[in-house]
Amino acid sequence: MKDWASIIDDYKTDLLTDLEGLLCIPSVKDTASVSTKAPFGKGIQEALDYMLALGERDGFTVKNLDYYAGHLEIGQGESLLGILSHLDVVPVNPSQWETAPFTPVIKEGRLYARGALDDKGPTLMAYYAIKILKELGYTFNRRIRLILGTDEENDWQGVKHYFKHEEMPDFGIVPDGIFPMIYSEKGVVSIDLSSVHQASKYLQTFTSGSAYNLVPDQATAVLEGLPNLRKHFDEFLKYHNLEGKHSLQLHQQVFTIQGKSAHAAGPSQGINAGVYLNHFLNKLDLDDAAKSFVEFVDNYFYEDTSAHKLGIDFSDSQLGAVTNNLAMLDFNKGKVRLGLNLRYPASYDFSFAYSKLAALAETNGFCTAIISHKKPSQTDLQAPETELLLNVYREKTGDQTLPLAIGGITYGRVFKRGVTFGPTFLGKPATLHQPNEYIELADLFKALEIYLEALYQLVTVEGQS
Repeated sequence: MKDWASIIDDYKTDLLTDLEGLLCIPSVKDTASVSTKAPFGKGIQEALDYMLALGERDGFTVKNLDYYAGHLEIGQGESLLGILSHLDVVPVNPSQWETAPFTPVIKEGRLYARGALDDKGPTLMAYYAIKILKELGYTFNRRIRLILGTDEENDWQGVKHYFKHEEMPDFGIVPDGIFPMIYSEKGVVSIDLSSVHQASKYLQTFTSGSAYNLVPDQATAVLEGLPNLRKHFDEFLKYHNLEGKHSLQLHQQVFTIQGKSAHAAGPSQGINAGVYLNHFLNKLDLDDAAKSFVEFVDNYFYEDTSAHKLGIDFSDSQLGAVTNNLAMLDFNKGKVRLGLNLRYPASYDFSFAYSKLAALAETNGFCTAIISHKKPSQTDLQAPETELLLNVYREKTGDQTLPLAIGGITYGRVFKRGVTFGPTFLGKPATLHQPNEYIELADLFKALEIYLEALYQLVTVEGQS
């Protein structure tokens, strides 16, 4: 193998400069700034424009797909290798960060910023892998295209639009996961349960969560017409080892619980603030309008992220158990909405499970609606490209870990043939979607080594001779 580490040394400064420029862009989906030239808002469009400008600077063929997505391409030939990343990021709460989330900071070998790990750092890593091969003058015997997604953290409208108009690569790589590679993913479905009740005399509002793919780390309820509950609330927080706040605003009491966010692929790793605050409310003497709601949530979601209490749990030997995240909870003047994120293995009978959930919901006065649904996916591990990627990873690291099946969801399922390949290494903290998100620079450059060798063998004459 080539000594890619020495070659990378000459590019580290430029890579970090380009990456910091991208990380400074707050590319969170923003419906308030949507326009025909920014379908997901100003920030995401600015990030897409930034990457397309880098491609123009470095001599790539550049295409903007109606502002929904874009690509950078080099090489020639009929065969197309695609690398698909995304430029949007999840929202931030700056008060939870030790540094400004959109001001990149390097400390102790780590680059901190929203998007450093998911997915701007990996995007620049993949970009530089292609750029370095190009500048070293290798002969490409197939086309290689870096596809820039824009709406991955929400509804995937960017790539859906892109692939309505552009060819599907013969093989695809997604730099938005973990090594050695992800070859299979659970099905992911977001479901709303909604109802309209008589307004509660006591419970005015209750809100928790903002995204289906996150465990909510904060929840707030406003009560009125009840005696001061501060002592009871403090005791509840202490008993459950939680942080929270009670305050008085005129004749109302405001209760807030701080939980711990986590990705919905592993809801048991978080502390669901909404579920805990609801558990506190269920201990109070509320009126029927509020009691029916909080009892339902407590009975079916408290201390259960497996959907067992809902009667739709399941597990298989390959992809593991069903997981259920109560991602959003909203109660306002009798109008109720619960947002669930359910993840399930390929062997799960989802239609049967959904019918059971809908029947249970109806019995308790809720209507059920599927908001989005991505079915399970699986890639052929015997494909030559898949075997090559795995062999390169093993030769570069010595790690013989088998390919992974996960409960998360990546762009890997977009491709007819493809895998999610790095850049995170096993055993390292997964800081994506978390406050103080970071990527270790040593890991970033090691992943670049792996990508350089893999692409060298996949797309160049020299690498295949």
